[in-house]
Amino acid sequence: MKRAKYLGLFLVILSFSLAAAGWAATSVGPSIGDTDIITRPPIVITSTPPAPSDLKADCFPGALYVGLRWEDNSINETGFTIERSAEGGDFLNLTTVDANVKEYVDYDVIRDTAYSYRVRANGPISNSAYSNVAEWTTGPNNPTNLTAVVDELAQHIDLNWDGNNKHAFYVIQKTTYAEQTKIEQISLTGESTRYEDTAVLPNIKYTYMVMAGSANDYSDGSNVVSVKFMPQPTGVFVSYFPGTTGFAVQWTDNCNYETGYVLEKAFAGNDYVYTYNLPANTVQYLENPLDLDEHYMFRVKAIGPDGQKSPYSEVCHWFSPPHEPINLVLKAESSSTVKITWEDRSKIETSYKIWRHGLNEYLPIALPADSSSYTDTGLKPGTEYEYTIYAYNDTSKTRSADLPYFKVTTPAATPLAPGNLTIKEGVLQNLKLQTVLQIGSPNMTINGVTQEIDPGKGTSPVIMEGRTLLPVRAIIESMGGTVGWDAAEKKVTVTCGDKTVLMWIGSLNTMVNGEAKTTDVAPVIINGRTMLPVRFISENLGLDVEWKAETNSVIIKTGS
Repeated sequence: MKRAKYLGLFLVILSFSLAAAGWAATSVGPSIGDTDIITRPPIVITSTPPAPSDLKADCFPGALYVGLRWEDNSINETGFTIERSAEGGDFLNLTTVDANVKEYVDYDVIRDTAYSYRVRANGPISNSAYSNVAEWTTGPNNPTNLTAVVDELAQHIDLNWDGNNKHAFYVIQKTTYAEQTKIEQISLTGESTRYEDTAVLPNIKYTYMVMAGSANDYSDGSNVVSVKFMPQPTGVFVSYFPGTTGFAVQWTDNCNYETGYVLEKAFAGNDYVYTYNLPANTVQYLENPLDLDEHYMFRVKAIGPDGQKSPYSEVCHWFSPPHEPINLVLKAESSSTVKITWEDRSKIETSYKIWRHGLNEYLPIALPADSSSYTDTGLKPGTEYEYTIYAYNDTSKTRSADLPYFKVTTPAATPLAPGNLTIKEGVLQNLKLQTVLQIGSPNMTINGVTQEIDPGKGTSPVIMEGRTLLPVRAIIESMGGTVGWDAAEKKVTVTCGDKTVLMWIGSLNTMVNGEAKTTDVAPVIINGRTMLPVRFISENLGLDVEWKAETNSVIIKTGS
């Protein structure tokens, strides 16, 4: 019996010795019937413990720590080593815990930091492999220095803050104090620390707070800011009385708590460099003297408590009176024509207007911008006319200063010879006329007096296929004849004395007192005026025609 006990003790000691030497042994069971031998379960002993598994990291919301838990898969570990990596850096030894421990709390962490953890079991001879890697990002830092400012040039409120984070997004809590208080959250993407709130209305108070969020937690709120969206002035316009030296800028005050107004002025193409600070409740500004011929621009904003500012009003554009034209010259070019010239000094006029006084009537004549001359036609011979001129800006209903009326007298028309006009055998009796026409000139000279060929139309003689064509109405009528037009047949009928000439547009065929004839160039219509071959018409009416090549002139004589 004693020998059996010693044998059992020897086997137990041997099993531990073999384990220490790296051998595996199974305890020997008791001999049959020997109740004094101690019975043990089978023991498997290895030199390297199995790796821990299912490592997890977490944290209670709002707290600042990282809690770790893992599965202990070994029975022979002497402890566990925990390693940590911060922001993707190398894994460094964090701590060692005792055997059989399966959790650890890492308090040595800072906010807004991405941590990675791994654990291994320490064995009596060698260590296990590492566990899986568990990751955790600590909660974000609180945003700070939140500000809210009304954008002066747009209809929104600018929010800016210090984020203090690199792994966070942001959520804005907005409270609107209108008829019903409204609280809403605005979630932003990315890491932006600026937001433009365009969903705002004038005269309403808004309160803002910002929180930072991450995948695992939210920060506390930032400081709270309040702002009231000030209404901008509206209806800005310029009040000006013609002939005065100043004007008033006026607007509508839409705010009941402003501390003042700022009016800004600029000239077109330049910055707003003129600033006028005005007291609260101001609704107009007087400027005297004004600058002539300028494009003014005005905008207004309200100033509130703590430097708060409303958006700008819409820009008001106003054109001051244009510079008056100078060096006005009148010249009677014929008994029915006056040419007017002047020097245009304005850069903002949209039109010119000439006023003519004559024959007990005042007649306005409108001209486009940048004009510097005008020919007045259809006037009465031997009549005194008066003219003045203004530059206008039709946008702002302003005009240049008054100028005096300038006078001119049209020359008398050439009198016809006394007696009745008759034609006998192709020669006009009791009438001697010499009419001179020049190619390209709208004027003709009858017995030394210049007048328009086609009053008000500017029509002049032309050369086609070597022949001179012109509107003959003025010549025929000066000799007492008539010119008729049949639009349906495109036929011209010229009658003078006992001669009648029929011609058709585009045709060489003619009729003279019922006799068929042909001409070497057909009548045409140019710019709405009928042009006839002057030599054919004149010779078939018994007139003398002479061509002066050196002056490109045609001379028509009657009664010679």
